Amino acid sequence: MPRSTHLYAWIGCRHYFLLSFVDAFSRYVVHHRLLLELSGRAVATELEAALSSCGSAKPRIVHDHGSEFCNTELRAVIKTHDLLDIRTRARHPESNGIVERFNGTVRQDSDDYYGDNYLSAERSVARLIDEYNNVRLHAALGYFEPREVHFGNIAQRREVRRQKLETARAKRRTQNRSLMAA
Repeated sequence: MPRSTHLYAWIGCRHYFLLSFVDAFSRYVVHHRLLLELSGRAVATELEAALSSCGSAKPRIVHDHGSEFCNTELRAVIKTHDLLDIRTRARHPESNGIVERFNGTVRQDSDDYYGDNYLSAERSVARLIDEYNNVRLHAALGYFEPREVHFGNIAQRREVRRQKLETARAKRRTQNRSLMAA
């Protein structure tokens, strides 16, 4: 279920908007774009791009009541793809906590500095998103990367982890017994 969000970024004496679509189950950022303006047409265009990367899945779109998410262009895309449009409660950030946490992570990791111009900001944001999706371990996901949860086989990975822990415990037990005997 992609959740849409935007983050204001101050880059080179101008506000830009980081529009992101985050999968609620895996915390994977399905699509993101650094926009010059946050209009209904721009959000609808980026939603189309996000949907094309989702494949055959039929996601629900969860968003706040911002005018960029409540307009005719976006409603047309939602209707065309037969999506479920879910609006969070007004003045209640907890109802869209996944993207609020994502925004906080982006701000924290970047120290709210994205670069001096648009191109350096794009590279900086791409690097942040890549680290968020492919490197960063999430406690909510059982300390897996969002990419692994989104695309991988979690049951197999958990089994491998369990076997490694079991082997390490047995090795430690053997070492401790030999130390106690000596």
